[in-house]
Amino acid sequence: MLKMKMYIFGEKNQGFNLAGVYDLFGYRALKFMPDINATLKGRDTSSPSVLLAHQHTPLTQIYVNKGTGFWGPPMRLGASAEITQITLLPHS
Repeated sequence: MLKMKMYIFGEKNQGFNLAGVYDLFGYRALKFMPDINATLKGRDTSSPSVLLAHQHTPLTQIYVNKGTGFWGPPMRLGASAEITQITLLPHS
């Protein structure tokens, strides 16, 4: 799980940065606030970055898919199960 962390995968100029931050709701809740600049500090600026934002709850992390841009209770009523595969390709 990426909680305000960043990892560099691959060699310089050939890999990518993967980072995770809390979502913007943290500012309203006054806890679990995202700090994108601190999380991305030290990244390889010559490589692309993938930034994931997620909502923290006391028991679990909620990740959203289906392209709705909405998060909520940890349940998926009427939504089929899925696994998303993201393929990163080099810029040509």
